[in-house]
Amino acid sequence: MPWSVWWLVLTLLAGPSQASAPCARPIQVAYYDLGILYDPATGQGLDRDVVDTLAQRTGCRFMPRFESRVRIWTMLAAGTLDMSVSGIPTPERRQFAEFVPYFWVRNELVTTRRLAQIKPEEFLANPDLRLGVVKSYKHGEAWEPFIEQLRQRGRVDELADTGSLFDQLEANRIAAFPALSLVTLGMAKRYPTRQPMVRLPWFGEQAKVEHGLILSRSKLDPATYKLFQQTINEMRRDGTLKAIFSRYMGNADAEAMLQQ
Repeated sequence: MPWSVWWLVLTLLAGPSQASAPCARPIQVAYYDLGILYDPATGQGLDRDVVDTLAQRTGCRFMPRFESRVRIWTMLAAGTLDMSVSGIPTPERRQFAEFVPYFWVRNELVTTRRLAQIKPEEFLANPDLRLGVVKSYKHGEAWEPFIEQLRQRGRVDELADTGSLFDQLEANRIAAFPALSLVTLGMAKRYPTRQPMVRLPWFGEQAKVEHGLILSRSKLDPATYKLFQQTINEMRRDGTLKAIFSRYMGNADAEAMLQQ
């Protein structure tokens, strides 16, 4: 067989394996403003530490960028973004993304002192109380029906980010909003309010909400998913994730985040 033919055969054989090699190019990872998970003012946070450790262990190169949460999901669905962080899987999202979970938490109600004792049924019964939510955010199996009831009554304000929720609460345009404690811990420092905030553990009986790396199905290959899953699992087993979380949350909360 002529050498040119052999070369063509070898090229065809090599092509798929090279294409499927993980981290064959830099990976764009989008972060969004989310309390101690990521602070756009500094470019730092828990999520950034997780990805930086992932880079050290895998040799992959990540190109960070800052986007709104809504734009990130739009780009992932359109196949124009490689990856993001702290994503909540749903059947719809699994159509265009793979998820690698690395922490589990519940949302709390953030409100003001005047509503410090309020219960979900009391909130529903008061037509003057409005709830704020971040557009596209998923809150958990017990939260979603509650929010939908309010939405049907025209009492839900959908905003672009958590910072806007703090602003609306301070201005008394909303009475409360659901959020993760690790979000409010960081955001409260950047959005100081004149009225003290309180956090209520509503729906504490519901399952924790899974959060993970979001990997584009159209932009990244199965070898990359597998590598990231194995590495995150190793970071969980050897205590690296707990050490990262503890820097921001303390040991007890860090341990709780690792429990499903």
